Amino acid sequence: WPRVFEGMLSFMDLISRAYMQQLNPDIYIVSGIQQMPKIADSSDYLTKFLSIIGTCLYPIALSMLLPVYLYTLVLEKEEKLRAIMKMNGLKLRYYW
Repeated sequence: WPRVFEGMLSFMDLISRAYMQQLNPDIYIVSGIQQMPKIADSSDYLTKFLSIIGTCLYPIALSMLLPVYLYTLVLEKEEKLRAIMKMNGLKLRYYW
């Protein structure tokens, strides 16, 4: 994954330099990528543990919202709110 990110940054850098060269051939841009230093500490296990717990709890939290979205969708279909809005001449951008 970091390699893909480096590739995207390099590509964006290449495009920016080519654009600047096209505008003014006298300009030359020098750039590079450097990783931030990482300090090894004893809380690395805690970070991994919390990451695993968060990975398990995040889908559960999202699934708690599913009934709310489903209720809204069913209510809209039942009351035909969108069709009524169109009949009254309102634009759909206000619906969304």
